[in-house]
This record gives sequence, structure tokens and C-alpha cells, in this order.
Amino acid sequence: MSKKNKNKNKNKNKKKKQKSKVVIYPTIDDHIDDTLKFCKDTLNAINEFKTMKPWRGTIRERRSKLVYLHRHLCEIYGIDIGITFDIAVKKSVYLSDENLIVLKRCSVLAFLHEFAHAMGRDEKGANRWSLNLFKRCFPKSFEKNNQIKQTLVKKNLPAIIKKPVSPVVTIIKDVMSAAVALVEKSKQT
Repeated sequence: MSKKNKNKNKNKNKKKKQKSKVVIYPTIDDHIDDTLKFCKDTLNAINEFKTMKPWRGTIRERRSKLVYLHRHLCEIYGIDIGITFDIAVKKSVYLSDENLIVLKRCSVLAFLHEFAHAMGRDEKGANRWSLNLFKRCFPKSFEKNNQIKQTLVKKNLPAIIKKPVSPVVTIIKDVMSAAVALVEKSKQT
């Protein structure tokens, strides 16, 4: 076979592989089961946490509230798992080798999901447990969200959320804009 034919075959294989990367996410409704039973102590812990208004306060206060809930759930389920917050991670995750939940942000649902993994549930089980518990204990918050891929996000947010720009980048952009304006002005005269 000539080199041209080999390259054509490689390109065809690449195109086939690229097409197969489509991921179909289950809908939130696929996981919702209003008949799902929860441990009474779990519901009590979540309801106590709810009275703490988990979405209010500074980042430090909100993290403290999640750690409080974490401690209670660990006690209820008789497991010892660490928890930390790291905004540099790509997404929240449970690291089984380190027995550690790493949260990207103060998300109650993400915490419940990762805690479910720590209890030994697979992805489907973690989705089912966390979404149903969240819906049961925070029905208003659950209804205020839309599904994007496997994530619930607040309704009425723009489709594309821009990443925050650092002050240095902003200053550089301002300087560049001023320089371009000066060049254009000098061309006019």
C-alpha cells in the first residue's frame, strides 16, 4: 500500500473516532425517584444544615457550613473522609486513594454527589442519591436550576459565562487600546 493510501486510511479512522466522542448525558429526570428512602438521621442533618442558610455568608462561612454538614454525615455513616476546597481543580472530585473530597466551590449538590462516591456509590448511584436528597431537602433551589450536561446550574444565567479576567490582563488591554487609538489618531493627521 502506498503512503498516500495509508494517510487516507489514517484520516478516515481519525474522522470515525472523532464522531464517536459524542457523550449523551442522562437527564436529571432519569435519576429522580420521589419514592427513594433516606436515613432519618441524614434528613435531620440536612434539615439542620438548611437552617444555617448554606448559600449566605462569605466564602469562608459557606465552607464552614459544608464542613459542618460533612462531619455530621461522616458520623451518621460511620466513615472518616477528609474534605478540602481547591478552586484550581477542574471539577469537584472524590479521591478514593486519599479518602478525600475536593470541592472546587461551595456547592451543596457537588458535596452530596462526592460524599455519595465516598460511601461507595458509582456515578449513577451518586447522581441518584445526591439529586434526590437535594430535591427532597431543597425543593425551591432544585426548581431554580437547569441541567447542563450532568450539572445543575441556576436558571437565567447567560448561556456562556465568561471567565473573570485578572486585573493585569485588564490593564494590558487598556494600554493596548490606548496605543491603537494613538496610532489611528496619528494616521488621521
